Amino acid sequence: MRQPSRIHTPGTVDRSEYDRLVGSKPKHQIAREHFDLACADVAEGDDRGAVSALFYAAEAAIVALADAHGVDTKRITAYEA
Repeated sequence: MRQPSRIHTPGTVDRSEYDRLVGSKPKHQIAREHFDLACADVAEGDDRGAVSALFYAAEAAIVALADAHGVDTKRITAYEA
């Protein structure tokens, strides 16, 4: 079984590393890459990795659709509320 990617393994995501790796890519491309990772994880029997990758794929796809329709997706923190 292949080693899971640090990008989509729960509990190991380093936010600065993630932003550096995917921050400049279009969200639809990020969604596709995570979907492809999920498919590979399913094929290799890594259900945990597949679920994580699908979560990130869905998140990126939602942001891509929201951007296309002018919907703001910025997270509001408790400090901003």
